[in-house]
Amino acid sequence: MLPEIQYPIIQLPVSSLGRKVKARPFTVREEKLLLIAALTKDQEEIISVTKQVINNCLLEPVDLDALPFFDIDMMFITLRAKSISNTTEVQYKCKNTLSDGSVCRAVFPVTIDLEKTELVSSGLSNKIELSSKLGVKMRYPTYSEMKRVSTLNDEIEFILASIEYIYTDTEIFTKKDYTPEQYLEFVQKLTTSQYSKLSEWISNFPKFEINTSGTCPSCGYVHSIKFRDFQSFFR
Repeated sequence: MLPEIQYPIIQLPVSSLGRKVKARPFTVREEKLLLIAALTKDQEEIISVTKQVINNCLLEPVDLDALPFFDIDMMFITLRAKSISNTTEVQYKCKNTLSDGSVCRAVFPVTIDLEKTELVSSGLSNKIELSSKLGVKMRYPTYSEMKRVSTLNDEIEFILASIEYIYTDTEIFTKKDYTPEQYLEFVQKLTTSQYSKLSEWISNFPKFEINTSGTCPSCGYVHSIKFRDFQSFFR
């Protein structure tokens, strides 16, 4: 028999569990799965394969379907950094105002270190009071929910995916007891000020961020850069 390949153990951060889980790097086999899924441009296929790749690499049981979207994303970013490279190059557009009043607009490469990725949270309460006797308990959507809703680009769909239950001072109204249509009707009947509270909550989902810097080769301006566009890592 051919020799067995030994893999290093990777610690994947899972913030909702408050701990790290053990995994191995993804192999050529998993990388091929990701490339094939990306070529299909099918969102359902990309969701399925991304979770499959993470699950293949896990060395301990984790219910990926129960985790919020940002945990899956962070696990994938960490796997990508450890499996391929912790650095990647992105194109950055200079917006420095020159002495003549014009804007530079030169585009140049900036190297970012994926191991410096931070998850930034707003710290907003997940219980939102709509009135003295009415409120909504919010939750972060799962990875599958978030990716599917993202294709719709519909704020109400984001809100519906994020509601865990509705409550009054005497009752709790869970999704298992009511239809999606009833929940939608509830949201559509909210006043503008009540709706804005839900809108603010989903607008402040935890976000990934990497702080780096880059010097424009055209004008010499040194940029302090906060990189937040992680979509290219999930294709």
